[in-house]
Amino acid sequence: MELITFYKLERRFLILLILFLSLHSYSQKITNFSNDNEVFLEELDTYLGYSQNDEIKQISKQISKTFKKGLISESDKKRIRDISDLMLGAKMKPSPYFRDFLQVVLLLSNNLTYKNKLTDWLIVSKNILLNSNSRKLLKFCEFSNSFITNQTLRNSKTINWRVETSSFSFKDELGTPFIDFYKEFDLTCSNRNGEFKIYKTIGKYWIQSHTFKGVKGKVDWSQRSWSSDSVFANLSDYYVDVRESKFTADSVEFYNKFLFTNPIIGEFSNQIVSGNTQNYYPVFKSYKKNIIMQEILPDVDYKGGYTLRGTDFIADGRKDASAKIILKKDGKNILVANSSRFSIKKSIIYSASASVKIYFDEDSIYHPSLQFTYDQLERKLKLYRDKKGVSGSPIYNSYHQLTIDAELLEWQIDNDNINIGSLPVTSISSVNFESVSSYNDKMYHSLRGIDKINPLMLVNNYIDISGKNNFSSVEFASFAGYPIEQIQPYLMNLANKGFLYYNIATNRVTVQEKLKNYIDARLQRGDYDVIRFQSEVKKYTGNSMVINSAINIKTKDLNIEGVQMVSLSDSQKVYVQPYYGKVCVKKNRDFNFSGRISAGRGRFVLYGKEFNFKYDDFKIDLLQIDSVQLAVPVIPIQRDDYGNEKLVRIRTVIQAVTGDLKIDNPRNKSGLRKDSFPEYPIFKSFDDSYAYYDKPSIFGGIYNKERFSFHLDTFEIDSLESFSG
Repeated sequence: MELITFYKLERRFLILLILFLSLHSYSQKITNFSNDNEVFLEELDTYLGYSQNDEIKQISKQISKTFKKGLISESDKKRIRDISDLMLGAKMKPSPYFRDFLQVVLLLSNNLTYKNKLTDWLIVSKNILLNSNSRKLLKFCEFSNSFITNQTLRNSKTINWRVETSSFSFKDELGTPFIDFYKEFDLTCSNRNGEFKIYKTIGKYWIQSHTFKGVKGKVDWSQRSWSSDSVFANLSDYYVDVRESKFTADSVEFYNKFLFTNPIIGEFSNQIVSGNTQNYYPVFKSYKKNIIMQEILPDVDYKGGYTLRGTDFIADGRKDASAKIILKKDGKNILVANSSRFSIKKSIIYSASASVKIYFDEDSIYHPSLQFTYDQLERKLKLYRDKKGVSGSPIYNSYHQLTIDAELLEWQIDNDNINIGSLPVTSISSVNFESVSSYNDKMYHSLRGIDKINPLMLVNNYIDISGKNNFSSVEFASFAGYPIEQIQPYLMNLANKGFLYYNIATNRVTVQEKLKNYIDARLQRGDYDVIRFQSEVKKYTGNSMVINSAINIKTKDLNIEGVQMVSLSDSQKVYVQPYYGKVCVKKNRDFNFSGRISAGRGRFVLYGKEFNFKYDDFKIDLLQIDSVQLAVPVIPIQRDDYGNEKLVRIRTVIQAVTGDLKIDNPRNKSGLRKDSFPEYPIFKSFDDSYAYYDKPSIFGGIYNKERFSFHLDTFEIDSLESFSG
């Protein structure tokens, strides 16, 4: 049995060997095909037949029939013979070379639509052989087969680029083949996730590089339910790599007839993606960043770059944050916000980081990086400040000359009040309002840490040398001798404490007035104050924000609640305790309040209403004093654990007083030059005042104030910080 099997295998091997040697022998004898069509067809059939491939044999028969039926012109028959000769000379085998070449010949010659393309195709094929190699001819034939059969530039499992036209020509440039689409047609890209079209385009498809070079065309947003006549873009020159399901075009003319009377120039891109990101395409980005759009929402104007992403208008300011949202009220600009990007969806305008300026005539509230949300339906603006990172610097209020360390500003813009406070999730909301001229020695020293030189001093030195208050972090890093990775958190820390603004997008620094004030105060070159309003408010119920204060945009009053104490002078020991924690701050740190005033560590205490602190004069106008209490040192002198004289209160209380309290010389708010102005604080009464003894604790109230009192003429008491008994 094994012997029989061996003989069968040997016999098959001998047959195959004979066939191979015969084919090899024949191919050696033929150096070129005959010029006679009948002989050529016989020779071609014999040559192809030795492959023992049924498909190739069938192709040979079809070629013979096509030649004999006259479906191919004599000139094209000659071109086929010439190309076959070249292929034979290059030792191209029947499969796959002759097979793929002849398949395309059959496709073109037997198709009435494409029959006139055969000549050009043969010319291109010959030029490829003459200028290139057999591999490129094979690729050209493979592409041509797919293109003619399916009208596709590329057809794979993951992507399909197809054309809808028969107006094209096969051409080449020094053997590099391309298809010239000389009449307008629609080019479609599709995959399982969707499709998009380029309408009425013309151009050339370069087969070997898989690149379509278009010279015109139209794209629209019809897949996003917008009319193709209203929102569209006209393309100029553009390129498409058909191996990808996306493309980009420069210098397109974009039309949005809902917004613009004239087209704007920019960049267009489209891409097939899956999931929710489908809504992000197509995309148009304008080149210009000064496009003006009025009333994009009621009372909202826009200036900047324009981006249309899907159906969403993106206010595009690129890296220099030139996109600008302008809110108006009663025809006046009340707010300007700049950002690298605003998202505008239906009635919502949003930016993760926007510089915001709210105007009060010539003054403003400003911050370089707030989360910006405006809801047109609610007519509500929310400005959120993340106290960490680049947003950590306090908000600057030039009208009241205060910085505001708050988490949230919220404004229903049809109302007059801008609320300041914290997010609804906060249980206790703390907001600090600090004078721009304030100084804290502990703060100054805490900034130094382990550095050789205090950061404020180092920045100030750079300003003195460079003469610039606005500079890049790279410039400062070079001056300081620190690596840029170290200088960024260094500057961020100063920004969070209000000494400068640091734009992390542009890596630029803008030094604030507070830094110079601190340096001058530290070096005793200038005056400073210690005024701060620390507001603390508890939340009890509700989902609304916790409100610590509100600014009235008409009166410009800043009404603060939750203030337990305000220190006006550390050196003179003057502080106020407002009733119910309420103060009303006016322009330039002036403020009104009712409550308790203490001077000289309790030597002089008064209570009353309608008190008005005047910052420039550094005094308090006392319009309605309910009572004045004096205290004097205990005799003999006794001191507490801190070395201060112990005081005893004088039991007689002066009532029905008006006057003022001069805290210190207006040029000595810091109290540093105490020796130059020893007479401060000074209290002066303006009207007659009285001392009554009608309390029930005094002999049962027998001394009725209508019948018994002491009358005092106007008087003045100086040196309230140090007067003796």
